[in-house]
Amino acid sequence: MTGTPSEEGLADALTRRLHEFDTAAGFVFWTASPSPPVIAVLLAMGCHVVELILDDTEATDRLTTRRMCRACGRAGRFEVCPGCGGEAVRRPDDSPETVARRLSDYRRRCALIPAGTDRLRVDATPPPEQVAAAISEVPALAEFGRLLAGLDWLIGLYVAGSLATGDYRPGVSDLDLVAVVDGPVTDAREAALTALHRQVDSAFDGTNLGCVYVDVERLTAVDVRHPTWTHGLLVQRVLSGISRAELVRHGYAVFGRPPRELFPPMSGDAVRDAARAELTGYWAWAARRPWIWCDPVIADLGLTSMARGRHALRTGGLLSKSAAIEQAAAPPWLIAQLRTRRQGSPVVSPRWRTALIAWRDARRTVRKAQPSVAGHHTEG
Repeated sequence: MTGTPSEEGLADALTRRLHEFDTAAGFVFWTASPSPPVIAVLLAMGCHVVELILDDTEATDRLTTRRMCRACGRAGRFEVCPGCGGEAVRRPDDSPETVARRLSDYRRRCALIPAGTDRLRVDATPPPEQVAAAISEVPALAEFGRLLAGLDWLIGLYVAGSLATGDYRPGVSDLDLVAVVDGPVTDAREAALTALHRQVDSAFDGTNLGCVYVDVERLTAVDVRHPTWTHGLLVQRVLSGISRAELVRHGYAVFGRPPRELFPPMSGDAVRDAARAELTGYWAWAARRPWIWCDPVIADLGLTSMARGRHALRTGGLLSKSAAIEQAAAPPWLIAQLRTRRQGSPVVSPRWRTALIAWRDARRTVRKAQPSVAGHHTEG
């Protein structure tokens, strides 16, 4: 005679099943009501908790506008099935009332995860492929967050850059992080951070994880240099105004208080000032050195940075790197190649021709960004 297994019995069965050889590369485990013993099994096996952040209004819209083909069962947003041409109908469990109950039940089940469990928050607003890209970096972020949280002088760890804005590209983008510490980073703390980063870099080769360590007493000091781990070295760098804007407008916490509660807000005029500072600072220096533009990395970065800078000066808003490619001051063939490289394919552009295009664009953009030429915009 068979019956419903107890929570402990289900946890034991799950443990045995997940130790079989065919789960080594990954598995999908679904349960309508995860019990604490089952959650404990998954956490003990090193599974990570990923919280997908999506506004209830957006979640409701996505589910209630989903349709299913009456003939073949295909699901998606369509009125006529693109596969068989069958009629599209809404499933009964996708009605607004049912979706509201499902979201409430989802929150109830998520509350079963023990308080204090490390979790990573991923913005689920972008398209699915971008969300999947962000989730692909969860193991590295989780391990890095776990190690940092073990240092009692770390206040919080925050995701910025392309991972926060939904423009992350595995193998192409860097992981741009910001950590807040409870005081100055002493020599002893620098040594601890260097060892920690080398451990993470070794375990997650190719992740390109970088992190700026900001003293909590100097959060508002925009021109101060902070210890920054980048490309295998701990150096001193400023947390740029653009990075601050990305953090407070799109960033989220791996652990600690939300970034908007720690860092000052960035208005449109503040973003314009930050963009002007970058254009008239480093990029003005680069524009006076035409030979460095022969480096394909500098040329690509320059073209996208100029487009982002122009957008910020004009609108007071931020532009992702992928969107900046579409606005680059470059011929269509080069924009297509920039787009291909951004997607991770190793296409090569003509070196000297690309260098000349990028250098000229930088000279024009830097010149127009000078305060005497551009003037100052004010927000209406």
